[in-house]
Amino acid sequence: MKQIWVIICLVMCGQLSAQRIFYARSDRSDPKSMNYEVIGKFNRQYLIYKEAKNVHKISVYDASMELQDDVLLDFMPDRVSAVECFGLYNGVVIIYQYQKRNISYCMAARLDAAAKLTGEPFMVDTTALSLVNNEGKIYSCVMSDDRRKIMVFKMKNDYRDELDVKTILINDSLRILKKSAFVYPVKSNQESINNFSIDNEGNFLFTHVQRSMQREQPNLLQVCTLLSGSDSLQKNVISIGKANPDEVKMKLDQVNARCVLTSFYSNSRRGNIDGLLYIDFDYLHASVRAQKLFEFSEELKNLAKGENTLQGAFNDYYLQDFYIRKDGGFILFAESNYTNNRGNGFSRWDNPYNWGGGWGRGSGMYWGMSPFNNFGWGMPGGMGNFGSMTTRYFSDNITIFSFNKEGELIWNNVLPKMQFDDNTDDLLSYRLLNNGKEILVLYNEWTRRSPTLAVQVLTAEGKFNRQQPLRNMDKGYEFLIRKAKQVGLRELIVPVSYRNNISFARVSF
Repeated sequence: MKQIWVIICLVMCGQLSAQRIFYARSDRSDPKSMNYEVIGKFNRQYLIYKEAKNVHKISVYDASMELQDDVLLDFMPDRVSAVECFGLYNGVVIIYQYQKRNISYCMAARLDAAAKLTGEPFMVDTTALSLVNNEGKIYSCVMSDDRRKIMVFKMKNDYRDELDVKTILINDSLRILKKSAFVYPVKSNQESINNFSIDNEGNFLFTHVQRSMQREQPNLLQVCTLLSGSDSLQKNVISIGKANPDEVKMKLDQVNARCVLTSFYSNSRRGNIDGLLYIDFDYLHASVRAQKLFEFSEELKNLAKGENTLQGAFNDYYLQDFYIRKDGGFILFAESNYTNNRGNGFSRWDNPYNWGGGWGRGSGMYWGMSPFNNFGWGMPGGMGNFGSMTTRYFSDNITIFSFNKEGELIWNNVLPKMQFDDNTDDLLSYRLLNNGKEILVLYNEWTRRSPTLAVQVLTAEGKFNRQQPLRNMDKGYEFLIRKAKQVGLRELIVPVSYRNNISFARVSF
C-alpha cells in the first residue's frame, strides 16, 4: 500500500512539474503602448518583434526567457506604416511599408535565425498615393502552411464600384514567382470580402458574401480563386438560399485540396442566430462537395445561452478558432462576447468590424485594415470604447463543435466561464494549445481580484478535464492570454502586463 501511495505521489509531482513558467525581465523600453509580435522559436531561442517610438527591434530570448540580444532593425526608414513578420523554418521574413513623398513602398527583408539581416532589403512593389488618402497600410500578406510562399496583395478603390487588385507571389528566398492584376466588382455596402488564403502551391483564395436586401432573393457566397498556373480570377458562386450568414470563416485543407467554409446563420434578416452553415468546396475543380445547415437544438441553446434568452442563445457568439484534423474532420470554437453598453447602435448584422476587417465598397479609400480578425471578436484593439462612459466588457461561455470529414456533427460541448473587466478587454477571452492528442484551453479566472490562469483539457471525445491552475504565477504579472502564440508542441509565449510595461513569459506543459 505504501508503495502505491509513493507511485501516486510521484506521478502527481511529475504532472505538476511539467507546468512551468519563465518570465522575461520587465524593461522600461517596452511600454504598454508598444507594438509587438511573437515570431516563433528558432534553435532553442525565441524571437519577438517590438516597436516603440519608431524604434524597431527583435528581442532574442533563451529558454529561461533571459534576454540574449536586442537586434535593431536599422534598415527600416522613418514613417513605417505597417510591419508583418513571418517565421520560416530557418529564419524570418519581414514585410514592411513606408511612405516617401507621394509613393508608398512595400519592402521585404530576410533575417536568419539570430535575427541578423541576410542580404539587402528587397522592393516588392510601389503605389502612388492619392490626395484623398495618402498614408496608412496599403498592402496585406498571407503565408502558406509550409512557410515557403507569401502572397502580398493590395486592393484599391477610386470612386468606382470595383476594386483594383494586384498580387505578388514571392518565395522564402524573396524571389518573385508571379504577379497578377485584375478588377473586382463590389456594388453594395452589404458585401464583404475576406478570408484571404494561400495554399502550398501558391493558389490564392478569398471569399465574397453578397447579402440580399430583398426577402425573396437569395444570399450568395463566392469563393474566388487565382490559381498559380492561371492569370485570370475564377469566381465560384455558391447559393446559400434564404439563410442569412454572419461572418464566414474559411479554412484550407491541404491534404484533401479543399476548403471548409462555415458561418452562423439566421433564418430571417437581422434575426436570432439559428444554427451553423457548412460548405465543403473543392477549389481546384470548382465544385461543392457538400452543403448543410445545422439548426441548434434547445438542449444546446440551454447550455450555451448564459444570461440570454433561449431564442437569442447564440446572438453574442462569434466563431474564433478553426482546426482541421488529419482525418479530414474539423473542430470549431465559438465564444460569447459583448459589452453592457448595448445602445451604441451596432448589432452583429450591421457592425462594420464584424466581417473580419475585410474589403468592401468605399469612397476613394485604400483599405488598410488587416484582412484577419486578430482582435478577439472584431473590434480593432478589442471592442472599442464608445464615448467617455465606463464600458464593461464580457467574455463568457465557449461552445465547441466537432465534425467528421463528411460534415456530420459528431459532438458539441460548452465550457462555462464568466469574465468581465472595465474599459479594457486585454485580460479576457482564451487561447488554445494543440499538442496533437488533446487541446488545452487557457483563460484567466479571478480570485480575490487577482487573475489566475485556468487550464481545461479538451479530449478527442469532447470531454473537459479541469487541471490545477498554473503554478509559479508571480504577483503583479497579468497574462494577456488571448494574444499568446503557440511556439512548440507544448509551449506558448504569452505577453504579460507588469506595472506600466509589457513583458513576456514562456509557459511549458
